[in-house]
Amino acid sequence: MNKKIITIVIAFLSFSAMAQERKVAVFHPAGNASNDVKEIIREQISSDIVNTVGYTVLERQLLDKLLAEQRIQVGGLVEDSQIVEVGKLAGANLAFVSSISPLDRNLFVSVKMIDVQTARIIKQSTGLTQSGTVDLINIVRKLTSEILGNIPPPVVESKPVIVIGAFSGYKSEDWKNKTKEILINDKRFDITTEQNSPLVRNASKAYIVKAFSTQTKKQEYFKDDKGRPTEIPISPEEIEISFDIVDAKTTVSYFAQKVKVTIGVWSGINTRQLDDFINSSANQLVKK
Repeated sequence: MNKKIITIVIAFLSFSAMAQERKVAVFHPAGNASNDVKEIIREQISSDIVNTVGYTVLERQLLDKLLAEQRIQVGGLVEDSQIVEVGKLAGANLAFVSSISPLDRNLFVSVKMIDVQTARIIKQSTGLTQSGTVDLINIVRKLTSEILGNIPPPVVESKPVIVIGAFSGYKSEDWKNKTKEILINDKRFDITTEQNSPLVRNASKAYIVKAFSTQTKKQEYFKDDKGRPTEIPISPEEIEISFDIVDAKTTVSYFAQKVKVTIGVWSGINTRQLDDFINSSANQLVKK
């Protein structure tokens, strides 16, 4: 008799645990924004739900496949009735739907949770970024937390991340190392060469620095009586470096600029213009 009671209790507890684990379908955001921005929103919502006890996020491949079978565009505007239909086919209890719209220089974000069985909107939260895409992740996390009923996690201010990207052209490794050295000594940034590293994915601000260099002027030397060049320079060598600094998450270019570096046999390398450019760029990135 006791064994039967224990078996029934275990079965009941297992059923209760399964009932509490709600399956969530997170749909691709709608609205007028780039697909990269929409991907960030979708992934952040999914991440926050996954890390919340009692919720399981369904595989996005399953949802995208069902949307395709229903002839609904993955990135298109999906009606609530279609969301409910696809959610039921996926076996979801809840659906998270979001949209994003530009408002002046910022982004208006809306997130809502729908009960798949009743087609009722359970909760909805909206928010507006204050710094374009810079604080987008924090806004999305806040809205998702409000809907899930959790206390929003504390926002930890992290250093901006700079990815030292591809440097190509004339003596490219020299300028890459010089740029890396200045930025590492700056102490205001985390530096990496891996664009897809967790450091970049988890950062609120991340930038990629790329450059292409060309020799714009060769160094000339005095010639001897027989017309052979000596070791005495007449003019320095000149190199032009074209920099491009872009947002690592949205690929938006912040500023592209050309700087010149001169090299002389006696004077060594004059990188004042290069140093000034990197330092001024770093100051601008910190303020963004």
